[in-house]
Amino acid sequence: MAKETINVIGTTPEGKDVVQGAFYFVETHGIPLDMVIQQLENKNMIIDWCDFYECALENNWGVRTIFSKIEIALFDLYGRDYVENVIKRLHLYLNVKHKDN
Repeated sequence: MAKETINVIGTTPEGKDVVQGAFYFVETHGIPLDMVIQQLENKNMIIDWCDFYECALENNWGVRTIFSKIEIALFDLYGRDYVENVIKRLHLYLNVKHKDN
């Protein structure tokens, strides 16, 4: 089940709040991911991509779909370098997660 609220779970070194719950707005309300990202950016917040990934899996999104949606939304807003950094970190998260299982 998707989270129904945005919850701040930490802060980046740059001072942005890291939030969970963004997937709910994409899945339940049909708000495009790039718009969710932009609204959060306007409030000095960024998505916890690991949470987004896990919520998407719970809602039967395929792995390729998840990565594709993230890449497309981020590329338009931030460019290739930022996208590659987010995807790299997600892969690291998945490697650690699967290593522990």
